[in-house]
Amino acid sequence: MVETLGPQTLKYIPNALEVLLHPGCDVADMIEVVAVVNQLTNGFTNSLEELMERVLPVLVAEIHSKLGESWDWSGALCLPTKGDVQKGALVEESREKGDLQKAYYSLLHVTVSSKLDGVVLKLPEATLKVILSALIEGASSHMDPAVRKSCIQVLLELVDGWADRISTDQGLLWFVMERIGGDVCIQGILRGGLDPKDAATVAFLTEVGGMLKLIRDKCGYEFLVHLNGTVFPKMGLPPEFQTELVNRIQVADPKETKNFMKAALMRLSR
Repeated sequence: MVETLGPQTLKYIPNALEVLLHPGCDVADMIEVVAVVNQLTNGFTNSLEELMERVLPVLVAEIHSKLGESWDWSGALCLPTKGDVQKGALVEESREKGDLQKAYYSLLHVTVSSKLDGVVLKLPEATLKVILSALIEGASSHMDPAVRKSCIQVLLELVDGWADRISTDQGLLWFVMERIGGDVCIQGILRGGLDPKDAATVAFLTEVGGMLKLIRDKCGYEFLVHLNGTVFPKMGLPPEFQTELVNRIQVADPKETKNFMKAALMRLSR
């Protein structure tokens, strides 16, 4: 229908969502709804800003409601199991929720990739807060490096969109330096769990190199001070490692930072 009617469908989407997101809507139904919105976003970017401002908060609320407050964003609950039938049923339920989580990240990725990052940044504070929390969790802990890559790409667009506001808003400055620079780009990697030989991991680390450069550019010397004074001490990293990483972030090409983090992962995996 979307492909046949084209932009004419847009005015009906809010009402259609009310019907689709009925009280009996389950996780599988929710995945299909997100897929339709993704299709619309890919097809009609120039016409969607007003619509997405209305639709996105509704979708985000429904997705988080379906996943639940106790949802493990790392993807660990989605691993296959053998033997115990009851446990197997729980894993199947978690697998569906894991698919919804990935669809959620895809929705956010398609939105910012379609130059609608301004829509995300203008969302109500409570909605933006849960989106950022979900992205941080995915980018720092998910077992699939491809999911981490998708999350950090969304975060990169949002950080770039905040622009000069970062230097004037102390809360935002801390969030970018601590949660994205510290939790996602350093702690999330060095806690292990990623295979440095996996091409998807290398692709994720490439994005990390770009993010660290962007944070350095946006936050300046204060980011390096934050790393040395806050992030590194709680991780117990060797002094020589700290010095080298700061030097890479300060002066090196993002590819060199990626190679440095990959080498660190190689040492951890031995």
